[in-house]
Amino acid sequence: MKSAPPTFMKSLVCILFCCGMTQPEVSIRVSPDRSQFFQHESMSLSCEEDGRAMYGGSVKRHAGKWADGTCGNGWGKPNGSSCFLAVPYRWDSGDYWCESKSRDLSQSISIRIDDVDVILESPVLPVPEGSEAAFRCLYKHQTTKKASFDRPADFYRNRSFIRAESAGQMTILHVNKSDGGLYKCSIAGLGESSEKLMEVTNSSSSSDPSADPAEPLMTLTQLIIKILVFTPYVISTFLYFSIQKDRARARARAAAAAANGRRRRRVNDVIMEVAV
Repeated sequence: MKSAPPTFMKSLVCILFCCGMTQPEVSIRVSPDRSQFFQHESMSLSCEEDGRAMYGGSVKRHAGKWADGTCGNGWGKPNGSSCFLAVPYRWDSGDYWCESKSRDLSQSISIRIDDVDVILESPVLPVPEGSEAAFRCLYKHQTTKKASFDRPADFYRNRSFIRAESAGQMTILHVNKSDGGLYKCSIAGLGESSEKLMEVTNSSSSSDPSADPAEPLMTLTQLIIKILVFTPYVISTFLYFSIQKDRARARARAAAAAANGRRRRRVNDVIMEVAV
């Protein structure tokens, strides 16, 4: 019993300060997977935690003078940790992000909604150096009113012509730093898309000592919250083992006292027999 409380306390400390320090990664996903949309083209945004659907998260946005804040508060239709925009308008353009139940934030994405005939589908988030980046020049189909990409298109970076693609899509197989910039596309007879910035990140930044230091796994406020949550369990467990330890000591003292009493009685019995 003497070794139980320290062992259990060490386990709790490990859970609190080792396991508890692992900060889940919060992310936002948009479907269709792009940042430019036609006006009235439906879309959905969902929150994820470590690549899985988040419980208790919410989608938020900043869209200028129009409805800001949380999905369902004047804009969008919430469904769990997702948000659905059935008929978005140009003024729904803005920055969107996710917030978890513990107030962890995802990286924000900029969504643009235009009343145009041509838009560019490109990577929503920054692209790691050395990975692949795909672009598609989408147009609004006159019959279905849905986005299509089966027409020849010209692609541009920083307003300079890159190349023409007969199928309306272009792929950069191995992205490097020089590929970063403003991209757009055009389709003859329909027009051109708005520009979209593609950022390229350094894939070795995590091992580069000159790179910016990593953000802490959790803020001081989050650490305090976790401590406050675990403290009652730690205290109650400590008290439980302390009480058990005191009871064991009391039982041991009682047993020792009983044994001493029996010995004294036997000694007295022997003395009385000798006296007789």
